[in-house]
Amino acid sequence: MARFRLLLGVLLLSGLVTTAHGDGPRLLVGTGPAYPPFSDAKMVVPGVATQLVELVLQGLDYQVEMRRQPWNRLMREARNLELAAIYPYVVTPERAKDFLASDPLFHIKLRFFGLADDGRDWDLGSAEQPVRLCRPNGYALNEDLRPYLQHHEEIQWIRPNSLESCFLMLERGRVDLIPINLATGRYTIKRTFDTPPSIRTIELFEDDATLHLLVPKARPGAEALLERFNRELARVKLSPAGKRIYEQVDQFLSQEPLIPQ
Repeated sequence: MARFRLLLGVLLLSGLVTTAHGDGPRLLVGTGPAYPPFSDAKMVVPGVATQLVELVLQGLDYQVEMRRQPWNRLMREARNLELAAIYPYVVTPERAKDFLASDPLFHIKLRFFGLADDGRDWDLGSAEQPVRLCRPNGYALNEDLRPYLQHHEEIQWIRPNSLESCFLMLERGRVDLIPINLATGRYTIKRTFDTPPSIRTIELFEDDATLHLLVPKARPGAEALLERFNRELARVKLSPAGKRIYEQVDQFLSQEPLIPQ
């Protein structure tokens, strides 16, 4: 029995096993492995965005199957119509060419995470040496920041496979800053370190973004599906179950340090 449970856990994490809920038409939906607290395979309950999307789709009487894959692979499978929808994604011009976006699932606040004792007053436009920014593969930059951050010679990008790796490299001095939304950054710090290093959040830009469910434009009935999804999403947000989901995010939005400074 123990070996069976271990194998099942491995299969679930790899995306080879999907979970089904509901009694209506089957809908295959994809999400990524590591974007806490919104979607994450390591969480006991696999992310607040997963909870929200499942609640909305079940309200539409769908039998929901969730597939968990790497972020870039999800995009390819959705473009090939192997998935009916994927989430939670920031909308970019490239994605808008192929996908319709739902109303916002969550509003997120971008911050730059750095070591509190590095002594530097960050100005990415006038850095004396390249600034090493860490951003995992599959994570898109907020649209307003992309032209600024992607086309500056002063910026060197480090692209590991996980956000945990970014924070471990920050602790070891191998990267300088991590641009990530406040909730995801704080959750990852809490999970990565037993005793976290002294990390501060820096507002180099005033920039917020939104996370969405994306439906391939080429999918038959895509607009109708998204219209129904948005109506049910608005209802769920006001429901007791929906409010409990959003309350789970609030604890990671505080500006208070994770450890005493």
